[in-house]
Amino acid sequence: MDSHFWESRSIITYLVDKFAPGNSIYPTELQARAIVNRWLFWDAGTLFSTLGAYFGPIFRGGSAQPEMAELFKKKVAELDSILEKTKYLAGDELTIADITIAVTITTATAVGVDTSELKNVEKWLQQVESDLSASTWKDLVIV
Repeated sequence: MDSHFWESRSIITYLVDKFAPGNSIYPTELQARAIVNRWLFWDAGTLFSTLGAYFGPIFRGGSAQPEMAELFKKKVAELDSILEKTKYLAGDELTIADITIAVTITTATAVGVDTSELKNVEKWLQQVESDLSASTWKDLVIV
């Protein structure tokens, strides 16, 4: 069986299961894990892919697609309303879904997509960053 992983979300779930089984960062209870997985898949399939559609053309000699930046902001606004009711995306505990989505939003900021008007997201980003050590956060983001 091929055990080479190339997608960051599959890598992080594998690493937690292998080296930190039972850690609340990736719950083992089926329903709780399904909620985390929902956010991981939403990040990969919706949020990050929209961000990639915004700045990806630059790497092929084109220009950024402003309409995709606006779509990205709308998707993050959906998070803002969810985060009005809960501390983290999957409940009261930090999970890998919070980390991956926080990295996606921070990457968006680095390439010029401003979501700072979304106050619940801003508060949540600060919480995720403070929950991780400063060196860990710096290792995760490109800014």
